[in-house]
Amino acid sequence: MEFKGTKGEWVLSKVPMQESIPLGRVSYLIATESKDIVNVYDEGDEETESNFKLIAAAPDLLKVCVTAMAMCNSLLMPT
Repeated sequence: MEFKGTKGEWVLSKVPMQESIPLGRVSYLIATESKDIVNVYDEGDEETESNFKLIAAAPDLLKVCVTAMAMCNSLLMPT
């Protein structure tokens, strides 16, 4: 299975408040070195930050799943 999303390491950042953002809100940015993937303004609570951490980890999670599937397949169907 090939990852078809944005290539490169996905990094989550909390972008500093800007005057145009309502008080109490946070800007979450997921980006690679060369491209912004998503930028969302939210309340900045713990659940939201955890969700964005999970999204940012998606490429790495897919690699682990593909590796685990290959290992299982090799055990079930030895060559």
